[in-house]
Amino acid sequence: MATTDAYQPAQQKNGPNLMLPWRSARIAWHEAFMSLRARSMIKSSGKSPFNNMTQIGRHLEKGVVQDAIAKLPKPVIHWGMYCYAPEHDKTDTYKSRVADRLYAMMVDHLGDKYVRSRIRCIRLVTLCNIALEDRKHQQWKGEFYGDAQKAQLLGVPRQNFNRDYGEVYGAMQEILSGYCSKALGVVAELL
Repeated sequence: MATTDAYQPAQQKNGPNLMLPWRSARIAWHEAFMSLRARSMIKSSGKSPFNNMTQIGRHLEKGVVQDAIAKLPKPVIHWGMYCYAPEHDKTDTYKSRVADRLYAMMVDHLGDKYVRSRIRCIRLVTLCNIALEDRKHQQWKGEFYGDAQKAQLLGVPRQNFNRDYGEVYGAMQEILSGYCSKALGVVAELL
């Protein structure tokens, strides 16, 4: 088969002549799921075939990213869909699934100490949600919440937050850091 200058097969890890346009894995994940807002795949403007080819190319790029994401473990996909995808109908569902999993992991780690007390149990659930919001904030803004903000959200004095919850909160952030690296790592390999 002869090739032309317009199409020269290349040996790239993400397919022949497919150059994914995104600067970061976070943005690639976000853009790949912009179509969750129920847009049709190709809208013909009738002006030129180039517009349709451009749209087809964009959908192909998004499809490559979506395919890589679909191969991840479910907890990592849930985290990514909560943290990196645009706001959509299932954002709260994904957040809830990640929070439930994080809570279960922390109960396993801490033992019965937190489950026996309703107040500690409720604080642990709240702490899981704060940790999720904090990590999402960090992923997009580049900084974590301050101790005063975390203490205020949990409803405890600032000076008591690190003493009473610092170790547990640190363990939660380590788990979420692992989710971030797994979620973005597979997408970063495509870029």
